Amino acid sequence: MTKAIYFIDGFNLYHSIVSIQNNTGEYLKWLDINSLCKAYLPALGQKVELVGINYFSAIQDYLSLNNPDKTQRHKIYIRCLKDTGINIILGRFKEKDVYCTSCKQYIKKHEEKETDVSIAVKILEAFKLNGVI
Repeated sequence: MTKAIYFIDGFNLYHSIVSIQNNTGEYLKWLDINSLCKAYLPALGQKVELVGINYFSAIQDYLSLNNPDKTQRHKIYIRCLKDTGINIILGRFKEKDVYCTSCKQYIKKHEEKETDVSIAVKILEAFKLNGVI
């Protein structure tokens, strides 16, 4: 039996969904990732076992001051994904000073950290432990 595992970069997926919404009006933010992944299994072959779905993201806690609802919705969505059996791997955001050429000052920006490395590590683990495609 062939084994399959999915690796999903949550922020790339989110921004793709926002782009779809902006271009078509389709609302997909509460996408059922578990069902979507299972729907693609037949394309991989007749005897495919789903080993897991890994969803990588980071909570934007720094937004809580200005937009607490957005942070709360993200946390609820992550909890819903977890409840459907999806493995959640959270990174973090790092604050850094960036020079703004418009206002000629340094401003605080946040960048997501650890997601790409976490995805790479999980892929290597999957190959080593499961012989996953």
